[in-house]
Amino acid sequence: MFAVRMIISRRTLLFGLVVLMVIFISPEYSGAKPPLVRVKVAQTTSEFFILPDKYVQVTCYNKGEKVAEYHAHTGLTLLLRSGKILLEEAKGILETELDQLFLIPRRSNSYVSINGKKYRGNLRISLEDGSISMIGVNEVSLENYLRGVVPLEIGIKLITSKRDREALKVQAVAARTYALSKLGQYPDRPYDLESTVADQVYGGVANEEKIINRAIKQTAGEVLTNNRQLVKAYFHANCGGQTEFIEKAWPWKEAEEYLLARSDSEYCSWAPNYAWQESLSKAEAEEGISGYLASLFKDSTYQCGSLQDLQIMERSGSGRIQLLKVITDRGEWEVKSDSIRWCFRRNAPKGAILPSTKFEISVVKSELGEVFSVEFTGNGNGHGVGMCQIGALGRARAGQSYRQILLHYYPGTKLVKRY
Repeated sequence: MFAVRMIISRRTLLFGLVVLMVIFISPEYSGAKPPLVRVKVAQTTSEFFILPDKYVQVTCYNKGEKVAEYHAHTGLTLLLRSGKILLEEAKGILETELDQLFLIPRRSNSYVSINGKKYRGNLRISLEDGSISMIGVNEVSLENYLRGVVPLEIGIKLITSKRDREALKVQAVAARTYALSKLGQYPDRPYDLESTVADQVYGGVANEEKIINRAIKQTAGEVLTNNRQLVKAYFHANCGGQTEFIEKAWPWKEAEEYLLARSDSEYCSWAPNYAWQESLSKAEAEEGISGYLASLFKDSTYQCGSLQDLQIMERSGSGRIQLLKVITDRGEWEVKSDSIRWCFRRNAPKGAILPSTKFEISVVKSELGEVFSVEFTGNGNGHGVGMCQIGALGRARAGQSYRQILLHYYPGTKLVKRY
């Protein structure tokens, strides 16, 4: 590693920080370039290993002041020590008492990896949770961010013809719209998006696919709007025959005129995830219910008691359960809408929630009336709001363009080029 340490004046520092705040914190954007998005990609209570594929500029900060700058081409280790970040290379320690580092690849086509995962763009390391952990935030152009999102959200396994590629364009537009609408959603955090299902799954460079990159490029800058506002571009794997009103899936959210229950069985019923069955033993069902109630009551020790029965009290027009009554020897509880999925954990993969709320229940009991198991038979995979990914692929195969598909799942919206 070739390292050059530089100290700068407070006056220069303050100007630099103002520029950084404008570029990386403001959700506004203008001009012909895509905006930067800030994605949380890693968190640790111990260490990060950073490896550039070419030279990377490393700027070090302590208490808001820039204290040093290095140019590195070999591995760096960042250690969390007594609430501060320690920077070291193979030859020894470079800096201590840091609270932030900013890494910029010297070439636009090079990458930086953190704990083995490669990312385009820049990388910012800072303290989190009262300095008990470090987080890594990837600051990357929106179009390059999509390269690491679309493959994980829809993939190419089912893309078998040119027609199918229209579905990739649908996903690119939906993911772009979602990301833009979420800029600034965490005002007290140094990032805009999580890299998990909390927002959109983002895997960086390793997940990129040429065919998907092409779909992203062909729709560059295109987003969906309603009344000149970015829409809430929700999507899911399979609607099970009909999508759902947003307020039915999530009663705590407001209705949207473009997120409606739309028929789709002609286009999504062909896929394996259209129908499903699950079986939970009495103990497994009680464990899931207890876990859900413990989270709801903020009491990690809470136990629901012995399961007596499950009763469907209400369904939506799409067939999804709106209200489920859980009866045990300790009492009765009502679980609503999409929260029902979190009440019952599947056997495999361990801990996964139920695929959907569009199901029938069979409570298997002994001759004495004691619950033995709970059987679920259902349709669909996901919350059912917005775009059905399998349905989008089915519509593409039927010859529909990505514009037609988008307007089916988000009726009344407009496809516009934002940059």
